[in-house]
Amino acid sequence: MSDQGYRCSAWFTNTLLKAFTRVELSGLEHIPPAGAAILAGNHISHFDPYYIGPPIPRPVDFMAMEEFFHVPVISAWLRWANVFPVKRSTDGLAAREAIRRLKQGRLVSIFPERGLRAGPTSLLGGAQMPKGTMALAHRLEVPVVPCVILGSDRLYQWRDWFARINIWIRYGEPLRLLDGETADEFQNRYERAMRTLYDSMIRDYGLQEDDLPQNPQRRKGKAGSNV
Repeated sequence: MSDQGYRCSAWFTNTLLKAFTRVELSGLEHIPPAGAAILAGNHISHFDPYYIGPPIPRPVDFMAMEEFFHVPVISAWLRWANVFPVKRSTDGLAAREAIRRLKQGRLVSIFPERGLRAGPTSLLGGAQMPKGTMALAHRLEVPVVPCVILGSDRLYQWRDWFARINIWIRYGEPLRLLDGETADEFQNRYERAMRTLYDSMIRDYGLQEDDLPQNPQRRKGKAGSNV
């Protein structure tokens, strides 16, 4: 596995997105410089990986929907950038690949909510999160870095591509398994850490209602429930 493709893609993506948005980062010092870890963030838009990965000074292995790998050119680019496929439903092959990469000491990004979430259906909105990611971290005893991204969902409004909107990203302190801690207790601690990060960003950046996550349908001006 080579990281050259990821580094080239991260540089290009970071350069391109900075032309259209203003990104405010905090907490990069919390990213473990080496060793296995899971980067676990909220998921509010399809643009999230392009924002949370490139600022990190070490390669990040991402999952992407299996459908993207059906297009030869896109598939080749994704694999070159160390991205691996995952099905929409529970995917044992993707889980095994994530485990394989973690055992190699890599930083793997996983969105624990298993899809785009905003409002009351989201972790930040108080919803219960699926148990898979934290159960995996508990089993492998790898640290989890909580990450909150806000503002990227506004890019579903085409006019905001020309307004240089703000994107806010905050990485939290790594959560490491405590002696005797169960998987459920570890997940509860992760959920509390994410909500604490979220509340601190609202306070520190003075965020308003329109800055907070909304589902793509609402951002596009269409009726629809959260996804």
